[in-house]
Amino acid sequence: MLFHTDNLYGTNTPKALADILRIFGQGMKVCVEITMMACDGGCIKMGEKVIVVAGTGSGADFAVVATAASSANVTSLRINEIICKPIL
Repeated sequence: MLFHTDNLYGTNTPKALADILRIFGQGMKVCVEITMMACDGGCIKMGEKVIVVAGTGSGADFAVVATAASSANVTSLRINEIICKPIL
């Protein structure tokens, strides 16, 4: 994966964020997306600590403890702990 810092600005920002999260694995990106969607949908509250699990077709293989934030407040989202991740 080729990543340029120019992508951190302007309309490429969401793609750049996704690319950065994928450094830890696809599951990290999905955990962040799940957290924001759950917060956006009112299932969890901003600032609430949650365990988020993501996986592939072969099962759940990535889990984190996160402090929830909505997509409008993505900079408030925190990954407090990586519980498990696959060996890449």
